[in-house]
Amino acid sequence: MEDRLGLKRSAEPRLHQAAAALATVDWSTLKDEAERLSKITDGDWFKRGKVLVEARDVTPMDIIIEFVRFILIKVSLYDWVLVRAWPTPIMESLWKCAILNTPFYRMLCEKVNDGYYMYRSADAIDLLYPTLSERGREDQRQFRVRRVMMEYCSLFGAIPLECTATIHVLIWGPDVGSIDVEIVVSDTVAVLKQLIQKQTGWTPELAVFRTVLEDTNTLSHYGIGHRDPIFVVPPYELGRGDTSS
Repeated sequence: MEDRLGLKRSAEPRLHQAAAALATVDWSTLKDEAERLSKITDGDWFKRGKVLVEARDVTPMDIIIEFVRFILIKVSLYDWVLVRAWPTPIMESLWKCAILNTPFYRMLCEKVNDGYYMYRSADAIDLLYPTLSERGREDQRQFRVRRVMMEYCSLFGAIPLECTATIHVLIWGPDVGSIDVEIVVSDTVAVLKQLIQKQTGWTPELAVFRTVLEDTNTLSHYGIGHRDPIFVVPPYELGRGDTSS
């Protein structure tokens, strides 16, 4: 399994140690759930509609590998309470299955986190932000899902299983209003700009979370999913790059 995880050699030693420990786990506990997930086609994964998946051949082992990668992402982010990272639908399904098997879950925590529990309930966002509207809480969840996607790309040089489908992104700007663009999430920002140019006749600079998008990076690099907004950068903002700090 360690070879199939695809963890980059440049990753921190503690991540390679965790990967080696996880490779010794008997994952048969999750086999039934992985079998069920491997038979689901697109449209049934994410009820909130942020992530889509294509109907294609996905084996139960692919599903388990996805979950193990999520654990390594949590280790990478020092995230033990679902605050920094929020699982994608596939990851969350196996995560819940693991939690319900107390002996298996305890063993998993001992393998990678010295026995400290790595879980906070699915209502963590509600507990953290009790005054937020449902839309605001959903935005917080999606922000953490995007962080997982970005860390996934960084650690494994790939994109999550749910991120291979064609998506629609919304381009917003004072001069263009709202434009719906269909694109594959593994395409680069340069490809997105070409599609916008076909619709509008001009090529804008784009940004998400106040970070200007680089042409050579993919949409998945920025954690961009289905129906996510991307903003046109006004000319007077160009050159500032990431202004979030």
